[in-house]
Amino acid sequence: GPGAAAFAADVTKIGFTKAFLEMKIPEMLEKAFKAEGKKGLPQREGAVFCSTELVKAAPTSALLLFSSLTYLLDLQGDKSKPLGEASKAAADLLFKQVDENLVPVVLPELLKTVHTPAGNVDRFKKIAELCVIAPGPMAMHLSEAIPACVPFMKDLKKSVASRSKKALKALCDTCTNPDMEEFIPILVQCIEDLDQVPETVFKMSSTVFVAEVDSSALAIMV
Repeated sequence: GPGAAAFAADVTKIGFTKAFLEMKIPEMLEKAFKAEGKKGLPQREGAVFCSTELVKAAPTSALLLFSSLTYLLDLQGDKSKPLGEASKAAADLLFKQVDENLVPVVLPELLKTVHTPAGNVDRFKKIAELCVIAPGPMAMHLSEAIPACVPFMKDLKKSVASRSKKALKALCDTCTNPDMEEFIPILVQCIEDLDQVPETVFKMSSTVFVAEVDSSALAIMV
């Protein structure tokens, strides 16, 4: 809204780093994101709109706002549909500022627990997108990212289960070991269905690994 735009303009004048530190903007936004119920709706809306306007005013401010990403994902399932839609737009805008150098900052936020199906769908979508934006850096974080996706592969919400599987496949595809390429589809199936483990182990045991087995390959096999 106009208030959020004016707030972003004021922060721009002061200077983002200075304003964020002196005004404790991340803490202020976090408190507003956590406001509950109907009474807290204006505060949640204000936090979402402020996040959006801050990134619009200065895209580089995203670096200081990535800690808000988990809240923006969660609020996509808010009872207020307009707030859910605004949260999705804010999360998308924030995510647009991501490049391969920011994986260590952004990925931990995407691996945090989100309590709404809509938020989880978007979370896994963004994890998959991050694998395309930055496959090299993502391959270095498979040991943390894969276990975060696996529990959702059998989620009661089909949309969540489907997205988590796609995210897992995207994560596995970042593996740089050429010997692993043919096994990735069956490994993804194996992770989903543990009954397939013996057969998968048998198939892989007959493979001679020519390329060096790096951490990304080990993360998938383990």
